[in-house]
Amino acid sequence: MEGIAQDTPWHKVRREHMLMIYLAGQVAETVIYGLAGDVDQGPGSDFNTVADMVLSEHMAGEEADSYIAYLWARTANLLAMDPGRAYLEAIKAALLERRRLTSREAKAILRGA
Repeated sequence: MEGIAQDTPWHKVRREHMLMIYLAGQVAETVIYGLAGDVDQGPGSDFNTVADMVLSEHMAGEEADSYIAYLWARTANLLAMDPGRAYLEAIKAALLERRRLTSREAKAILRGA
């Protein structure tokens, strides 16, 4: 977007929400359901995407690790509360039935949850 600053508070919040969306699958599998996820496949590969995005923000080492840990904890807290937990259960049921969901299918499920 030419002429629009990408480092405004609004953009930072949007970026943080996007990172949390990427983490949500693996957080749900590991924290909520107690499953060990593979970081190279499925939601685990989304963790690698988050790490790459955080590193591209010129964070490194302990700063990057701390920020990802913060995002992980925040995502876990949101998923554990209502309505997050109800959304998870609806998505889980659909995934057990179909194995994969498009974003359109997931959004339709969440609207009905």
